[in-house]
Amino acid sequence: RGGNARKTFRTFGTRIAILGDSFVFGFGLQHENTMPTVLEEMLREELGHQDLAVLNAGIVSYAPSLEKLLFEEVVKHYEPTLVILILDTTDIGDDYKYTIEAVSEDGRTVFPRAGPECGEEGMAHYYGAAVEILAPLFEPLRVSLAYPFSVVLPRLGIPFGKNCAYNYYKFNLKIGDAVETNRFFHYRHPLAETHAYFDATLGHIQEAAESVRATGSQFVLVIAPRYQHWNPQECPDNWELEDYSVDEPYQFEYCRFFEQARPRVAFRIFDMLPAFQATDQTQLVFRDDPHWNRRGSNFAARTLADYLVKQDLIEVR
Repeated sequence: RGGNARKTFRTFGTRIAILGDSFVFGFGLQHENTMPTVLEEMLREELGHQDLAVLNAGIVSYAPSLEKLLFEEVVKHYEPTLVILILDTTDIGDDYKYTIEAVSEDGRTVFPRAGPECGEEGMAHYYGAAVEILAPLFEPLRVSLAYPFSVVLPRLGIPFGKNCAYNYYKFNLKIGDAVETNRFFHYRHPLAETHAYFDATLGHIQEAAESVRATGSQFVLVIAPRYQHWNPQECPDNWELEDYSVDEPYQFEYCRFFEQARPRVAFRIFDMLPAFQATDQTQLVFRDDPHWNRRGSNFAARTLADYLVKQDLIEVR
């Protein structure tokens, strides 16, 4: 996201690429207010030079299993000197869903097979989580307008049908006696029962880190908390509250797993939770959505900038 053309980006001495999902992308924010853009401004000011750029490689609904592919296919060609992967709590469930749906064809990973009405390739279409969120509002109108086409076009041999849409929210996982239907399943179970799913995500992260290091770049994993981890009052009208409560019994297992993983990985892990818990700033997310708002984006950027500088992770050339 943004105006960083590959050729231009590679002219900077310090090149930081940030992988992640909608929190990195900046869901609900203008480009200039997204965390990567603000981070670039802060680092340039703190280091006292302009020879530094930050690439926003966040994509809504992505997770490490896809981000490692994104790095290999796209981001590595920007030749970053530092790659940061920012993890969100939904990534554990996303990785599980994407991994079981993935289809390998001629060295490519595609998602997923759909009904025959989608044509010979049978590929489902996905237009992003924002479209999926709004879809129910327009469903009655879509059905009435689409009906004539759904009757006529298949008879003419032209693929048309609702199964061509990717169902982002379809989720089913049995843990013990419970059937979980959303990505926040690990909030409701002890780590002993969810460890394998965290391990799978960590495996994808390790593969991404290895690809990054093979290019000569540094790699850092950043653990991003959700608002209920530091202040459950931050998002009173959260549209996701049908999927979880703000005081789930095991919601901190997410942070605990990656704290325990530190000794067995070859890269740095930075957990932003202590900084969010320590701040006296409030209203860091939208009132009706858990994503960082402008204040939250600035706070996350400040927290990350301080860490990068303190750990000497910024390579000045």
